[in-house]
Amino acid sequence: MSVSAVRSGLAARLETISGLQVWEFVEGPVNPPAALIVPGVPGSDSTQNPPIDYSKTYQDGSHDLLFTIKIFTSMAHAESGQSELDDFLAPTGSTSVLAAVEGDDTLGGAADFSVVPMCTFYGILTHNKVDFYGAEFLVRVTVS
Repeated sequence: MSVSAVRSGLAARLETISGLQVWEFVEGPVNPPAALIVPGVPGSDSTQNPPIDYSKTYQDGSHDLLFTIKIFTSMAHAESGQSELDDFLAPTGSTSVLAAVEGDDTLGGAADFSVVPMCTFYGILTHNKVDFYGAEFLVRVTVS
């Protein structure tokens, strides 16, 4: 199991969305539209949503990893910024985060499977003291 390989696999899947800048690691300023991949669930109780759950040992010794994909769009124009964000929320289509990640649920072979069960936040996200329209997607990844 490699957290780095899973993060890279998620980045590769998100890079299939044309025009989306993808950051595998927390960086300084972002230029929207952008995606940031963060291990775990920011702001949640780590005992209920741990970044890695080693206790998910099924017969093959699998582990569950949780990641959050943060999507940022511009606040320069309210309607266009939110419309662009809405496109990333669609369940299908060329800009869908769900479709991009689950289009290869093995993340290029880094995982047994992955799923995007929900968008956990929609609204204004602050990154590096700058506000953006944003959404956060939970990604559950199983590796052995």
